Amino acid sequence: MVLVRATTMSDWQALREIRLHALQDAPDAFASTYAREAAFGADEWHRRAIRDGSFIAFLPEVSPAGLGVGTWRRRRLSS
Repeated sequence: MVLVRATTMSDWQALREIRLHALQDAPDAFASTYAREAAFGADEWHRRAIRDGSFIAFLPEVSPAGLGVGTWRRRRLSS
C-alpha cells in the first residue's frame, strides 16, 4: 500500500533528497537541473515543502519513496 499526502515542513529533507535523485536519474524529465537545485539553501526547500500542490509518497518498506506536484487551473469555457 502506498500513502500519499501533502508535504509539511518536516518533509523538506526527504523532498530535497528525492528531488535531487530524480534530477540525476532522469534529467530530461525536468525543467531544472541537478546543479541548480543542489545549490538551493534550506530556506528554498522549506518553501517548497509547504507550498500548495507538493505531495510525498511513502511505502511501508521504503519511506519516503517518491514525490509529486499538482496544480489546478480553471478552464475557460468558450461562449
